[in-house]
Amino acid sequence: MSDSATSLHKPAPIAFTGSGSAYFRIWIVNLVLTYLTLGIYSAWAKVRREKFFHQHTVIAGHSFDYHGDPKAIMKGRGIVFGLFALYSMLKVIPFVAVVGILLLAPLLPWLMQRSVRFRIANSSYRGVRFNFRGTAPQAYRLLAPFGVAALLYLPLVWLPELFPQASDAVLNRLPISAEVLQVIIFVVPLVAAVSFFPILLGVWRRFTVNHAHFGSVNAHTEVTAKGYLWIYLGTIGSALVPVLIALGLVGWSTPRDSNSMATFAYLIFVGTAGYIIVQLAYNLVTARLHNYCWNKTAVRTTSGRTLARFTSNLSVARYAGLLVKNWLLMLLTLGLYWPFAKVALTKARLESILLSDERFIEFVVGDQAAKMSSLGEEAADALDLEFAL
Repeated sequence: MSDSATSLHKPAPIAFTGSGSAYFRIWIVNLVLTYLTLGIYSAWAKVRREKFFHQHTVIAGHSFDYHGDPKAIMKGRGIVFGLFALYSMLKVIPFVAVVGILLLAPLLPWLMQRSVRFRIANSSYRGVRFNFRGTAPQAYRLLAPFGVAALLYLPLVWLPELFPQASDAVLNRLPISAEVLQVIIFVVPLVAAVSFFPILLGVWRRFTVNHAHFGSVNAHTEVTAKGYLWIYLGTIGSALVPVLIALGLVGWSTPRDSNSMATFAYLIFVGTAGYIIVQLAYNLVTARLHNYCWNKTAVRTTSGRTLARFTSNLSVARYAGLLVKNWLLMLLTLGLYWPFAKVALTKARLESILLSDERFIEFVVGDQAAKMSSLGEEAADALDLEFAL
């Protein structure tokens, strides 16, 4: 390539400089203090963790930073705990739990929007805060179809809890057996998990990326809900179908005596294999989505002119090998290798990304340095609820 052609672009790979040993020290202190404070320290632990990963992510010779306030995170954790407590009451006081959840459910789009805003606005690069301009009304319009779908399904779960005798009477009049109905109730959320959830992720990804700004430029993504769905279906299908066939063949040849050692061993085998396959499929989906999302992401001016694009070449095969290695080492170390595994996976993902042209960064930083000193201040009162997708 000629020098003139090279001067047209200035690519910038992303590097991760953190080490497993450094993160291990943060992780073990966070773990101990969270345990000793009965979970209260978890908000401060999150800030320490985010600072570590932000400050060791380097692009064009400079690192990111994180400015989250632990007290704001604690507020969000309190709301999450309240929602979990309400859900846990379904078996104890079903009516109170259902009413409480129905009253709080309309707040979810607002909470999700605030969560993303908190995370983005509390991140910075070279002293310039990022900004999120997606609004709560936009989040409500985006998520409304998914809320309607949930409302159509929830009565199947809640009505038997609220009115057990009436539900039994209705079920006895249905032209299907109780076993068939149980299968339907099981299959519906399963189908939702492999269809609606990926679609939701794709829709939410477009919303969060397309409203993220860095000074006078903004991110733009071309991902689609259909693209997310095909990645989920393709990866999960290719991973699960062979395993289900193998488990079926093993089960067919296993004695039916529930007290036999062969049956017990088969159940242990199925449980272990199922967990491993689910984890592997999830992480392979993560790797494929990583490439898909970054290869569809660009940096644009407010007028729509593309300044640079991201590309990602994360090898799914090597990523799968790294996963297996991490699992084996965590097993051998009784879980103590987890911080090293986390760093290794983060490094693999980040260092697969390349920014095609870094020249716009100097312009943005120079143009925004004076203006951005106050940007992100309003994020201090936002709620971080771990809803960011």
